[in-house]
Amino acid sequence: TKKKYQCCRCLCVDTRPCCAKGKISWHDRPGEGLYSPKDKTVLTLVVLLYMLYPTLLTQIFSMLACRRVGRGLYLSSDMQETCYTDRHLYWVLGICIPQLLLYVVGLPIIAVFFLHRNRKKLFSNKVTMFRYGLLFNGYSQKRYYWEGMMAIRKASMVALRVFGTLTG
Repeated sequence: TKKKYQCCRCLCVDTRPCCAKGKISWHDRPGEGLYSPKDKTVLTLVVLLYMLYPTLLTQIFSMLACRRVGRGLYLSSDMQETCYTDRHLYWVLGICIPQLLLYVVGLPIIAVFFLHRNRKKLFSNKVTMFRYGLLFNGYSQKRYYWEGMMAIRKASMVALRVFGTLTG
């Protein structure tokens, strides 16, 4: 049967007490085969960014999708907004260009950087596999960086979908 433990901060149903004495460390793993809060946070961020990447690309590229009507360029999603003038220019310079740098270029570079930094223990260290396995699982050990190439492919496919509709 499971015992109930009540301590200063919580009530747990488990075979062991739920609260440790003192602070719970961000890096400490509670036991063999268990993961720290940092490991779980890194995994959560990797999964979220991996899943949101195509949507982020679509939103960024759609801010640049302009259609020629007569002598002017108009934003494809709002044909009353003239492209690269006034308000649209501020949005492009203030939001779109930083997002291009951070998301389209930055996320794949950061992912490849972390994979490169941990390349010797990607397939041997359980924690590294837990954190970054989504990015390199399925590739050979020599090609750990291939997810960066896949990100370039995703970006080009999304750009083709957004800008390709403008050509008819």
